[in-house]
Amino acid sequence: MKRHFLNRRIPTILAILLLVGGLGFASYLANTSLKITSFASPDEKPQDIRITNITDTNFTITYTTAKAVLGSITYGTTTPSQTAFDDRDKNGAPTQYTAHEISVSSLKAKTTYVFSITSGASTFLDNGSLFNVTTGSVLENPPTSKTITGTILSEDSSPAIGTLVYLSLGKDGQVLSTLTDANGNYSLSLQNARTKNLDAFFMPSDDTKIDLIAKTNTVTSKTTFLAIDPSVPTITLPQNYDFTLGRTILLPSSSPDTVSFPVLDVNPVETTSVTIETPKTDEQFSDLQPEFTGTAAPSQEVEITIQSSEQKVTVTSSTNGSWSFRPETPLEPGQHTITIKTKDKNGLLRQITRSFIVLAEGSQFTEPSVSPKQPSSTPTPGLTTPPTVPPTEPPSPSPTVEETPTPEVLPTEEIILLPTEAPTPSLTPRPSIQPTGSSSLNTVGLISFAFITLGVILLLFTKGFILRESS
Repeated sequence: MKRHFLNRRIPTILAILLLVGGLGFASYLANTSLKITSFASPDEKPQDIRITNITDTNFTITYTTAKAVLGSITYGTTTPSQTAFDDRDKNGAPTQYTAHEISVSSLKAKTTYVFSITSGASTFLDNGSLFNVTTGSVLENPPTSKTITGTILSEDSSPAIGTLVYLSLGKDGQVLSTLTDANGNYSLSLQNARTKNLDAFFMPSDDTKIDLIAKTNTVTSKTTFLAIDPSVPTITLPQNYDFTLGRTILLPSSSPDTVSFPVLDVNPVETTSVTIETPKTDEQFSDLQPEFTGTAAPSQEVEITIQSSEQKVTVTSSTNGSWSFRPETPLEPGQHTITIKTKDKNGLLRQITRSFIVLAEGSQFTEPSVSPKQPSSTPTPGLTTPPTVPPTEPPSPSPTVEETPTPEVLPTEEIILLPTEAPTPSLTPRPSIQPTGSSSLNTVGLISFAFITLGVILLLFTKGFILRESS
């Protein structure tokens, strides 16, 4: 009797264990599938983070990234609540850069501010804690001082546009920074330069040695000169120079960044999971009302702004953190941006901007090799041979030729000039079609399916066994 009891119970218990295991794996798979897409790309991680230009009302954050990405900081006194963008984007749309300079103004004196860095689609903290900086005291009557100027060239002698330029004002002065302009020129006034403790203006003497570092995301150049001559000779990256002896001395290129240029001793780590999953950068849509998707903190309001024809709406993420939005008004063909603003699970304000392209309705972009041949038959030459183009309507060639170029040819030419990656899949951009995840998640899915299947088979077997025993 006992043996029969065990024969009945063991398969049933095993079946239940298999079902529970399968459901556990499935639960793990569901929870992981959202997290797997939130990891930051190493190319987005801020490198060489420095705080410069500190006064009683201002400070500047500089850093580099391995690839060109959008950059911003979110700052505040206790909790970050305001956003500042790159200095080059103060009066325009955000642009992707590899060297980033973000300045904050209108601050309070002797006040500590905390901030996070948003680089690309990810937000970074210092090992889970906010970055911080303290402004200086109020100083009156800044002295008359010099302005450091110069030009930086790339290795091929072209202007080194957007290069970070740092000045270290001797052992007692602070660090200043700026960016080179479209001609590779830079200019830094020493009028508001302060001592390292920020409590007094710094007034260099003529023999004060000033160290200059010019830095991109790939190369660094170090130069030393005297304050008596603020016009620095032209610098070519990545060469190092010494102009302190009245002549140009070329220095070895090893360890150029060992002078007093403090880099924050931090480890920038991505926080969590506020993302724009659709669109990808410069993704193309044939739908004039594409669906946008992403992730945020669970049940959190997400403010969404579409430009250039502005549409603004606020949606609420689901309990698992996903959000979606489809514009009520069709978008015009051309380039647009989507910006989302929301708080993450730590209460930090996150803002992400992504560009995308809307194709003209009816545009044919699946055969780019054919498009160069179209102008030869449709444009002006077609005016001299109208019967050849529309052979079925020879009596009225003019209306046919005038109507087709206006709505059709111009959008096609405009689309060809826009950046594209893969025309065919971009015409049907749907989140459900673009698979996300990894091979490890697929393996977990197969294991859970196998466990559940075996569990069901054992339960059916046990049921049949019990019925036969009872009969």
